[in-house]
Amino acid sequence: MKLATKGILLVSVPVVMQVILIVTMSMLLWQAHNLALQEASAKDIIADCNLLTQNAFRLFKRVYGIDGDSTPLSNDDITLLQRNVTELKQKLGAEKGQSAGVEQLTKLGSSFIPLLYAARDHKLESGGSKFRSEKYLFKALEQTYTSIDSVIASVNTMHRNDPEERAKAAEAIKYSLIGFVIVSIILTLALAYFASISIRKPLELMAKNAANISQGIALEPPIGGRDELADLDSLLHQVDESIDEALTSERNLISYAGDLVCSVDQHGIFRSANPFAASLLGYQPDDLIGTSVLDVVLSDDCDKVDRLITARNQNGGTITLEVRMQSSTKHVIDTSWSAIWSERDNSLFCVIHDVTERKHLERLKQDFIAMISHDLRTPLMSVNSSIDLVQSGATGPLQPQTERQLNSASRSAEHLIDLVNDLLDFEKLEAGRMDFDLTTVSFNDVFDEAAQLVKALSDEHQVQILIPDQTVLAIGDHRKLVQVVVNLLSNALKHSPNNGSVRLESTKIGDQVEISVHDQGPGVPAEYAESIFAPFEQISHRPTAALGTGLGLAICKLIVEGQGGKIGVRPSHLLNGSAFWFTVKAP
Repeated sequence: MKLATKGILLVSVPVVMQVILIVTMSMLLWQAHNLALQEASAKDIIADCNLLTQNAFRLFKRVYGIDGDSTPLSNDDITLLQRNVTELKQKLGAEKGQSAGVEQLTKLGSSFIPLLYAARDHKLESGGSKFRSEKYLFKALEQTYTSIDSVIASVNTMHRNDPEERAKAAEAIKYSLIGFVIVSIILTLALAYFASISIRKPLELMAKNAANISQGIALEPPIGGRDELADLDSLLHQVDESIDEALTSERNLISYAGDLVCSVDQHGIFRSANPFAASLLGYQPDDLIGTSVLDVVLSDDCDKVDRLITARNQNGGTITLEVRMQSSTKHVIDTSWSAIWSERDNSLFCVIHDVTERKHLERLKQDFIAMISHDLRTPLMSVNSSIDLVQSGATGPLQPQTERQLNSASRSAEHLIDLVNDLLDFEKLEAGRMDFDLTTVSFNDVFDEAAQLVKALSDEHQVQILIPDQTVLAIGDHRKLVQVVVNLLSNALKHSPNNGSVRLESTKIGDQVEISVHDQGPGVPAEYAESIFAPFEQISHRPTAALGTGLGLAICKLIVEGQGGKIGVRPSHLLNGSAFWFTVKAP
């Protein structure tokens, strides 16, 4: 049963009982009222009969001077008596079953009243004697009494049981009230028990289950049923199962994580640790719990960890730092810590990642860059200078075949030097060690300078570079922006067909200036639109892939983003190829 149905039941039952009580009491009161009216009507009729009797006898005594001097009848006397008869007839007519009394009163009016008129006019006297008149009137008066007595007897007979019926009605009202009170009490107790069983107990059970969920205790069995409370209880069980699954997954994730996950209190004491502690440090989790975290930190880095624990409440965010730790075998391990302080648990939660291999690779990379810078670039530049010197004829005339071989060697040396320079620039930009000299730059000057630097390449491919006439200013590093435009132009020239064109565009968009380089090449496939700016990423199936180092666009991306701009590629709406674009801040 739905809650709405239960609520309607709890409300409607008392209302229905009240309606039944009101209807029953109304009927009983109406019955008692009718009995009272009938009794009052009977008493009124009897009183009118008595009044008629008195008036008739009073007239008789007054006419014949029974109590004193006789007084003649007047029209008012007769009219009064006639009105008494008429009123009594009307009241009897309103009573059921009194047609006989009405008939007798009708006869009385048709016989006794005319005698009164005859007596008034002395029509009943004979020889001047009243004896005959008295005889007639006395007989008529006796008949009147008889008629009124029969009417009174009839009324009394008809209403003989009225007092008993009124008493029964009063008893019925009393017992009805008592019965309804008893039934109401029983219904109230039954409804209260029903509400307790169907509403209160499920709510108490769900409150207990909610508390069990918060405490991680097993829930009570489902209450069953099809109402909303049963649905809510079922939802609580589902939530408990979901929470249990999530906690199990979280515990498994922590237990089988490839990082050391631990918690440290405000004194730097381990409170928990996952099993990876054995792989990272050579200690079992139970061995770490209760010991100081500084015991497994290299002495030179203890101060950093101590400051981390001391400054736990400063910002409430995640703190990252690199700490050197030592294992149970005193082996030094480079680690990266991500730590956050929990006020509720009064603990510092740490995820410690082993970065020893990464540090080793960084050192190898730095050694490699240093080797390239000092041991490779300098000899290459020396070789290239020597080739240039021989090509200039300083060592004597050259045979055509020798000159061709030297030209090829010079191009190869320049290619290697460009590769080394790109590697060094990329390493600096990626490490954030490249400084930018931001000034107000005119892109007309940037375009002209970049076009001059790639003129030899454009002449070789017979591609025309189109430069816009308008002057656009921006905030940036002039030399680095020229390097970006040169890289983009070089790519456009390499991929453009002979006798084609490359177009430079500059547009101001809000507080940004967008520079775009449009070509007539085959375009960049959509799947390469993002990855092409990654280091050493090229469209390998194209023959032009071997013409570059694979770092040009990556360097352009780092230069542009280092100055607060964005870079990307899209199909050109001016030419049939691609449009490489980048943005810089407007002045």
